[in-house]
Amino acid sequence: MKNIFIAGCIASFAFFGCGAGGGEEDPQVVDNSGVDVTTSCGVVSNGLLENPISTESGERITNGTAITGNLAILNGALGPILVKLHAMAAPSKFKEAEGKALLQSLLSSGGYFFRATPDCSVVAPGGGVGTSGQFITLSGASATEELIRQGFLQQSEGGSCAEELVTGCYAALIEQAKANLPQSAGQITDFLWKPESDGGYNPGLLSILVNPCGVQVLVNGEELQNFGPGNGRCSTARSLKKSGCGYGGNARVEVIDPSSGLPYTFPDGNPYYIIPNGCSRVEFKQ
Repeated sequence: MKNIFIAGCIASFAFFGCGAGGGEEDPQVVDNSGVDVTTSCGVVSNGLLENPISTESGERITNGTAITGNLAILNGALGPILVKLHAMAAPSKFKEAEGKALLQSLLSSGGYFFRATPDCSVVAPGGGVGTSGQFITLSGASATEELIRQGFLQQSEGGSCAEELVTGCYAALIEQAKANLPQSAGQITDFLWKPESDGGYNPGLLSILVNPCGVQVLVNGEELQNFGPGNGRCSTARSLKKSGCGYGGNARVEVIDPSSGLPYTFPDGNPYYIIPNGCSRVEFKQ
């Protein structure tokens, strides 16, 4: 469904800006054209890394609409522009909504857009061809760096739009952000791996019961469906496809807080728990 929305939004942005509108600029917003802006990593513009950079060399943006945490439609003087933030991948699925909301707030008052290279093109998820670049707010903040500092954006795998000019600096910002952010949502103290459920929801299939409420439970990267409280525990995650045996030996269980994207740790301090034999019941309570 998400790709369908993105495709529909991209298909219509040339006419409607995907809901943001390209109307007249708010007369109360100051246009700081010609001001030199300095950021932590600089701005790649026309294939060159500049720090500071004059806003006069960027494209004036009145506002924009965030599509994902690193993809947006910017409304400029020449019409809407489909843009991917330069050298950065989208937030993880656990932080996607918050990352998108932060990007939207950064775009709301407009700013300046700098194309990474004149001929750079990127294909958006769900279709649509845009460009890659960096957005600077009217107050001089880099949207990319703000998203990194709050733990949303991930390092890109690179590309052909001069990403190498900033990837090293962005990687350092990401590591700094990780050091400043909480690394765990809490600890799992009550856990049950039930290889074959005897309930009516998924009889004969795997159920995992844990004490935190409203969590996302993954086994070997596959997300189970949370059916809520059960048997004295706050979350009951059920597989609708496999029994515990179906996940084989050394099955890896992860429990994630969906609001922060942070993992819960297990009694050994690891953010995962290994089930040696998926066919065997495993239970602990502290």
